[in-house]
Amino acid sequence: MSSKRDVILWLDDKMISCDPLEGMPVKQVIKLGRLRGFTRKEIKSARKALGVLSIEYDGEWYWRYPFEH
Repeated sequence: MSSKRDVILWLDDKMISCDPLEGMPVKQVIKLGRLRGFTRKEIKSARKALGVLSIEYDGEWYWRYPFEH
């Protein structure tokens, strides 16, 4: 199990590096996080801690920061 801080820092880096309007597909975020050794639950908990939005676009779910971030 990873530290919560590590997961939050990793997810913050991913959200900053992606397109601010489009975000990043949730499936891709989860897959990349699992490759780093993070659990699905840890990644979703980090999303809530960072205030990352979950939006649907063309039948696929994306995560992105709110525009005022």
